[in-house]
Amino acid sequence: MTVSPPRGDPLLVRAVLASGSSAVEAGRAWLEQVELAHLGPDEQRMLPLLYKSLTDAGCADLPALLKGVYRHSWARNNVRARQVVDVVRALRSGDVPSIVLKGMALVDYYGDRWGARDMCDADLLVRAEDARHAIDVLVATGWAPRAGATATTLRQRLIDHRSGWPFVGPGDVELDLHWHWFHTSLGERADDDLWAAAEDFLLHGVPVRRPHPADLVLHAC
Repeated sequence: MTVSPPRGDPLLVRAVLASGSSAVEAGRAWLEQVELAHLGPDEQRMLPLLYKSLTDAGCADLPALLKGVYRHSWARNNVRARQVVDVVRALRSGDVPSIVLKGMALVDYYGDRWGARDMCDADLLVRAEDARHAIDVLVATGWAPRAGATATTLRQRLIDHRSGWPFVGPGDVELDLHWHWFHTSLGERADDDLWAAAEDFLLHGVPVRRPHPADLVLHAC
């Protein structure tokens, strides 16, 4: 069995970030030295991006497993996006504004290539003063807190001491509900600038809000 290359393997990074013949050269060299079925989790998460990079460069004769990984990522991300849109609508009907965070806020930066960035979960931000109501809306629409907490525990004991909590919904899809942007900044006005600068975009054809591009970079950092 071929041993997986170390994390941050230069060939894989170049194949993902480069374009044209440089991407193809690096991608082919990397594929020759690994077995796709035996990669570690860090390399596996980069495979959809590798597929996108190589197909954009005109490389057609790629391993079937590589295409399969991309299609699986595409399907999972679309399911997550539809569920996020449903949650946003439910929150909106309860007069709770929300902001889509992290990966789901970046999909159109990938040229609407839904499989390029596989997301383990989705993230939504509500205002701290709306957190209890948002929890009630999630529970009413079929979501439940993960990791052993109950909705009552969140509302009564944890909201004032945490920035958010993971929920699991239909199909075991995970949604992280945030009521503060950063877990180290829990002040009453800590997120005002983020909310003021948020912008509109379309997620599955539905208008939603996401952070300003500069805030997306800051959050990633």
